[in-house]
Amino acid sequence: MMRSPENTLSTRNPKRWVTHIAWFCILCTRCKAGDVCGVVTDLFGQPLAGANVQAVDGSQRAVTDKEGRYCLRNLPWGSVLLSVALRGFHERRAPMPVPEGVNAHADFALAAGRVADLPQMSIRGVIADGNGRPLGGRKDYRQQLF
Repeated sequence: MMRSPENTLSTRNPKRWVTHIAWFCILCTRCKAGDVCGVVTDLFGQPLAGANVQAVDGSQRAVTDKEGRYCLRNLPWGSVLLSVALRGFHERRAPMPVPEGVNAHADFALAAGRVADLPQMSIRGVIADGNGRPLGGRKDYRQQLF
């Protein structure tokens, strides 16, 4: 049985070559990516929600859920530098190998920062009785925290 020219890979049909090369590149790119998942906790093992976990090169970013879990998907294989940060805790950075086509696991434990490292905050309000009437007249009390 003879093949028709449009179904063969030959130099006479460059469109066919381009299609095959494009599919090959797509498949190779997918194979050369991996996921990194894990849990972020404090030093006592309590999960930390809302921590930012990201590849330092900016390719991927995730925020931990209420159980401290995160997952960075489709990272390029090789090695990636991960950064984990949460307000009130010291940032951690660590290199992480990303095996080709395999899911890697990386847990992080963050140390609490010093009070002096926290941003300055203040509370403003009126002290009132149970009926909502201000105590001691209409005076604002301001308290500087930290």
